[in-house]
Amino acid sequence: MPIDLQKIMRNLTTTTEEKFTLKLNIWYEKYKDILLAKSINPTTKKVSYTHPKVVSAYRSLRRNLQLIQ
Repeated sequence: MPIDLQKIMRNLTTTTEEKFTLKLNIWYEKYKDILLAKSINPTTKKVSYTHPKVVSAYRSLRRNLQLIQ
């Protein structure tokens, strides 16, 4: 999953905003269930995202999309 996101990021400087956004949307649809998956920490009983760093990276891209183009 993160590998695909890295491939999209490598093309950031050589692609248009429209193409980048399209690829990001396709990536999200492909991995949406994995991104939204949550796990319970057996020690603390707290619920958190199973892949918090990938969720954070995706949200950062989404939030700052217009600034990075």
